[in-house]
Amino acid sequence: MPVKRILASAALVALSAIALRCATPCDSVPGRRPLQIAVSSVGAVAINAGVTDLLKHSVHELRPDRSDNSSFPSRHSSWAFAASTMLSNELYAYSPWWSVCAQAAASAIAYQRVAARKHYASDVIAGAAIGIASTELGYWLGRKITGGQSVWHSDCAVAEFDPNISLSSRAVYNLSSDFCTAFATAAELRFPLAEYWGVVSSLEAMATPVKTSAEGVRPLNTLSLQFGGAGHFILPRRSLAIEPLLAVGIACNTGRRLGLARYGFCSSAGAGVQWRLTPRFGVRADAVWKLFFASGSHNAISLQIASVAFF
Repeated sequence: MPVKRILASAALVALSAIALRCATPCDSVPGRRPLQIAVSSVGAVAINAGVTDLLKHSVHELRPDRSDNSSFPSRHSSWAFAASTMLSNELYAYSPWWSVCAQAAASAIAYQRVAARKHYASDVIAGAAIGIASTELGYWLGRKITGGQSVWHSDCAVAEFDPNISLSSRAVYNLSSDFCTAFATAAELRFPLAEYWGVVSSLEAMATPVKTSAEGVRPLNTLSLQFGGAGHFILPRRSLAIEPLLAVGIACNTGRRLGLARYGFCSSAGAGVQWRLTPRFGVRADAVWKLFFASGSHNAISLQIASVAFF
């Protein structure tokens, strides 16, 4: 295991332990002992490193820049999302911004790997999934060893429609044969105007590998701004809510070399489930259909997870 990963894990454990001593969580979220944090974090890091390196040496996929054949999965993304999930596990009950900022950092790393032609979006999506899953497995094993309940246990908050800011990581599956799977990250603001509906605005950055004859693939980096409406319907389990979404906006891309217009029209329609964990923090999972008009129409299906801060 690389030394930098061990040092990063130790720093994360120390930071979490300090935060736990300096803050008071939501009443229904139990505090955790430093031993529980250490066992869970070290277990998560070990599983993450083992799975990622095993796949790295087993799957020989050529990188988009054709520098070597170790593209799958993205080690940077795997470790970034593992660290992000560890921070969220330990600190979401103290401040929602720990989780939002941790996911923003992990998403930025994944986005950069695609935009720099070091990985396909499928590589970073797989890395993110490995990072999240290995961390949750490490924490499950940690609970078996040290005792205690899941850090995601929560019935202390009702999923009311409160103003919120979220940061999402998105896997975008393009339905056009020339456009590969994309990775996107977005910051979103939702503001209620009534009990069941409100307005939404989002700023999204997306990196899409596009097939070309000369270079194999070339990244199409797109920045889009959308406005629309969002619904909110609380489910019988009061910490959960269904949230439909409809938004339209404009997009700017760097694909002029690829024969695409610089500006285009975009829209999104879909629905998600919000899980309120504390009065100020929640998570959301969405499935969204996306449509983009620029030198023709392009369709995609987006699957996304988000950390949500309420105010």
